[in-house]
Amino acid sequence: MKFFENVLKEETLIIVNSELNNNMKKAVWNSSRLVWQNTLTSNNSGAVLTKPVSEACKNKVVEDVKTFVPNTEKIFINMHIWDLGSGIALHDDASYKFASTLYLNSNWHPNYGGWFIWKDEKEKWNAFLPEHNNLVLNDTKQYHTVTPISPTSPELRLTLQIFGE
Repeated sequence: MKFFENVLKEETLIIVNSELNNNMKKAVWNSSRLVWQNTLTSNNSGAVLTKPVSEACKNKVVEDVKTFVPNTEKIFINMHIWDLGSGIALHDDASYKFASTLYLNSNWHPNYGGWFIWKDEKEKWNAFLPEHNNLVLNDTKQYHTVTPISPTSPELRLTLQIFGE
């Protein structure tokens, strides 16, 4: 697992957040309960809302992340809204050349849940608390999970998921 800080330029963050906010209450979202494999939603009581970013937004994000992620033929980018009780079960993203998460919340308190936990190459478990504009990159198929968002969290967890094939 690799971690990078301050990945998106300020201009790109504005575009991403604007697109997210403009779509927040529109009927354009899909649910992890409908589109993810059952193995990914097990042990989580909530759902993750997901939608692809616009082509214009995708182009800006790809420009900013290209020095951090492996070069691939295809890149897919989805916005995710992690609702209360949502998380993702243990998995390794084996079907992708790489998978990454970019965190959008300005502040994320440890009590809110949503911890990123992974098993490193030495078989040791590690945890990472989401931090604004930081990127987690999995290009070595390491097992990882996201703990459920607390049912008392005052915020939804907001991320970009970037996958390369």
